[in-house]
Amino acid sequence: MGRFKVRKDDITWDHCTMVEPPNKTYLKCNYCGEKFHGGVYRMKHHLARTRKDAKLCSKVPDNVTALFDKMLKDKENEKAKQNDEMFDLGGNDEDNFIDVNAPRPPKRDHVGGGSVGNRGGNIDKIFSKKANQTTLNEHWKKEEREKAIRKIARFFYCNNIAFNVANDFFFKDMVQCLTKFGPRFKPPSYHELRVPLLKKEVAYVNDIMQDFRDK
Repeated sequence: MGRFKVRKDDITWDHCTMVEPPNKTYLKCNYCGEKFHGGVYRMKHHLARTRKDAKLCSKVPDNVTALFDKMLKDKENEKAKQNDEMFDLGGNDEDNFIDVNAPRPPKRDHVGGGSVGNRGGNIDKIFSKKANQTTLNEHWKKEEREKAIRKIARFFYCNNIAFNVANDFFFKDMVQCLTKFGPRFKPPSYHELRVPLLKKEVAYVNDIMQDFRDK
């Protein structure tokens, strides 16, 4: 690869090479020799043989396939965990459940060296507040989902989009990517949709078509 730098922390580069350096999106598999656009993302799926966004590699060793399959699954699980944590309002800190307005427990009476307190009542109160907080979190999530799906539905209605699009793989994949990205996602502009993204998609489809022609 000469003077062109790649991410040393991504082991995918040990299994592929750039066809036209420094273009990191057009790669060649070191095992089967397949060339395609899409960068290391598609190369990972090619080597993991996931049938997602890339042709299966016919010559990759089983241990390499297992390695990339685990890598992709771990990444998916990590993103899903981060997404769940983003909506967790309650946290794990018990201080969140302390009622500052609650009356103080009665003083303990010492009888014969023993004590009679209200420990059981305090514990029950803490667990009760945790349960209430969990219910509030679930209610909040339900309300937020209702707002989100109504906006999606309005987009369908206003743009005369067929309802069966909701069952489309690419629609579900798009929604999943949006939820993983988080609230700071910036949607594509008119220009991005019309020029650079369109060109990339055309190149992507042409590459897939070429794969089938080469069979």
